[in-house]
Amino acid sequence: MHILIAHKSDNHISREELQSEFDNTGNVCIWPAEEIMATYLLSHPEVCAGKRVIELAAGATGLAGLLVAKYTPCRSVVITDGNVTAATSLNMHISRNELLNCTGTRLVFGDLPASSALGHYDVILAADCLFFEHAHKELVLTIEHLMAPGGVALFFAPQRGGSLSRFVTLVHDAHPDLAVSVVDNYDDDLYAKHLQFASHDGGYDPDLHWPLLVTITKP
Repeated sequence: MHILIAHKSDNHISREELQSEFDNTGNVCIWPAEEIMATYLLSHPEVCAGKRVIELAAGATGLAGLLVAKYTPCRSVVITDGNVTAATSLNMHISRNELLNCTGTRLVFGDLPASSALGHYDVILAADCLFFEHAHKELVLTIEHLMAPGGVALFFAPQRGGSLSRFVTLVHDAHPDLAVSVVDNYDDDLYAKHLQFASHDGGYDPDLHWPLLVTITKP
């Protein structure tokens, strides 16, 4: 099992680049929550089997979306990010991996005409995208526009100082048409590694490093 991915050749992003575009964090690295989301989806291929899948805020690589497109029996995958540089990079990775069932595009949270133009999806994915709390309202609206009847949104994100809990509260209080739940242990093998790191690695902070699974559905 392999996928071709690459970041900037010099592995360096200048301060000017970080400040010049919409949310440049996805150009910095592949964040741990993205890796865990990818591992979970590969271990549970039934989640995306036969489904139209979209990944939001996928960064410059869209690792999970690429792996879902290549190694699960999904119907199709769209990988998105709001950053222009990241969106361009996504299309490069899709082309390099010759994924005919996968496309990439730029999508900014809250751009409802663009969301509507993309159509509806059975599975909406995102990793570690809840720390910018000013975008929570726009993110929920985007989910509502993208979610197909009977669809599900799966967000893998650490608490990061309570930002995840505040997002869940917003969904629960302001969007009664949506059902939201949070699970700490969603995969026994991954959770065992999390507990091992938490017990023996002094640099491991669950608030920053262990993504919870937020599930959103439209009953």
